[in-house]
Amino acid sequence: VMAKVQFTDMTALELSYLNYLNTSGSDPVKWNMIEWFLLHIATKIANEKVLRGIQGYFHTPATGTAGHFMHAADGLIKKLFDYNRERKLLPFVDANCDDYTSATIGDVLTYFVSQIAAVREDWADFVIYVNEAHRPWFIHWYESKYGTFNNYNGAVTDIVPEYNNAIKWVPGMGNMQFIFASLPGNIQLLENVPGEEYRMQFQRDLEEVIAFSYWKEGVGAGFVGKAISAANWAAYDGADQIIFMNWPAVTLEADDDAPDAEDGRIFVTSDNSEGTGVGGADVPVEIEDIDNAEEGVIYIIVCGGDTNATTIQKAGKMSISKDWEPTAVGQWIALYYDATEDKFYEADRG
Repeated sequence: VMAKVQFTDMTALELSYLNYLNTSGSDPVKWNMIEWFLLHIATKIANEKVLRGIQGYFHTPATGTAGHFMHAADGLIKKLFDYNRERKLLPFVDANCDDYTSATIGDVLTYFVSQIAAVREDWADFVIYVNEAHRPWFIHWYESKYGTFNNYNGAVTDIVPEYNNAIKWVPGMGNMQFIFASLPGNIQLLENVPGEEYRMQFQRDLEEVIAFSYWKEGVGAGFVGKAISAANWAAYDGADQIIFMNWPAVTLEADDDAPDAEDGRIFVTSDNSEGTGVGGADVPVEIEDIDNAEEGVIYIIVCGGDTNATTIQKAGKMSISKDWEPTAVGQWIALYYDATEDKFYEADRG
């Protein structure tokens, strides 16, 4: 990852009435002001790193164009999805834990741990990770079910009801209803040399200065689980893995061609109607847009039904490498949105 900032000619500032605040002499390059700017830029770098560490999705930027900060490195969610594609991590796809509200979050967490307990004897050692933005939901649910002063001090304890597994609230997850669990310390955000992002170097060219830094970051787990063969995957129960997650996907109704980003980030298509066109021909269901899409977010479309399967054509707002026309359940495409061009680009497919 890299950060580059250009400070252009400050001569006008030197000649302005603000010069009475000047403590750096007549040099138009005001180093004390640059240092002040960089302190705030460092805060921005830190905040972006937190978001990227959770939701990042690496994508090579176009030549000559600065890439979006969220696409500079893979984050935790992308890594867990990769483990699933490598058949090392079986998610809980049960409808009882793929979604929750402020009225159900506690019940869903309890059910989630019950599924771990069904296959792991050491279930009590697992930490449950949940979206920090939804902690108020958990507090509301807890107080509604058990009462405000259930533990005599009015505070809600961050543990899973009935099982007592610790809950850790994860920042930077947007509004995703994503739950995952592992043993403490198993999943780590990685960096090559701690603090490299703040090790700014400077290049001066007459009245202009460029400040820049480079660093490496990523995420990984010490152990996920045994790689399961394709033949055995359907019968696998997850007993050999030490990471668990739900599958926060939104299932589109039959013939639905308009996913909405406010509903989620993973969309699973369904079997679509047949024979509704002229002469009994199938009417193709084509996704041409994702409503309310945001920059820096990866949206995944998964084929969940191969009857008149939903497609995406390389046209209009969909600037993808080629038409996406899945022929089997499970095939997918990942897209990201460019607000400047008002187009979707392909990040990956499989």
